[in-house]
Amino acid sequence: MLLSEEYFKNTKPLNIVGLCGSLREDSCSYTALSESLTSAKTLGASVDLIDLKSLSLPYFTDEAKASDPAVKQFLEIIDNADGIIVSSPEYHGSYSGVLKNALDYLTKEQVKNKAVALISVGAGQYGGFAALDALDKVMKTLHGIVIPLKVSVSHSHKVISSGQIHSQEYATRLLDMTKELLACSERLGQFDGEKQYAYG
Repeated sequence: MLLSEEYFKNTKPLNIVGLCGSLREDSCSYTALSESLTSAKTLGASVDLIDLKSLSLPYFTDEAKASDPAVKQFLEIIDNADGIIVSSPEYHGSYSGVLKNALDYLTKEQVKNKAVALISVGAGQYGGFAALDALDKVMKTLHGIVIPLKVSVSHSHKVISSGQIHSQEYATRLLDMTKELLACSERLGQFDGEKQYAYG
C-alpha cells in the first residue's frame, strides 16, 4: 500500500542518497534520479546526490580504497544513508561501467539492511529491465533490501529531455517508488533501533 504525504510528515527525517551511473550531459538517468530525490525532499527527507561525473572515482584498487579522498567521501555518504536510490542507463544488457566501478568500492558494511530503490533507462521498448535485474543481484549481494517497485523507463530519449520528464505515467511511478523507499527505510530504521535496544 502506498502511503500518503501526511504519513511522511509525521515520521523522523530520513537521509536518502542517490547514486547516478551516467557520465552524459543531459543524462536521462540523472533526470529520473533527480525527480525521485526532489519527491523525497518534498516528503521531508534530506537528500544527497552522488554524481560520478563530478566525483571522479579512480578505478577500483585496494590502494585507492585505502587512501583516495574521493573514495573516502563516497563511502562516508553511503555510510550515512538511510536509503539508497541507484539510477543507471542500460548498456549491452547491464548497467554502466562507471557505476560498476563505484559499486566495487562498497561492502556489506555500507549497504546491509538499507532500503534500496532502482531506476534504469533505455532507448528501446524494453527500457532498462536487464540493468535492473543486474543491479538487483548486486545490491542484494551487498545485503541491501531492494524494494519491489523498480522503475524502467522505455524510449527514454522521447520521455526525458532538457532535464524534464514529459510523461505523467513515469513521473507517478517515480513518486510511488520514492514513497515505498521512504516507508521501507523508516521501518528498517525502527527495527534497527529496537534490535539495538534489545541487545545493546
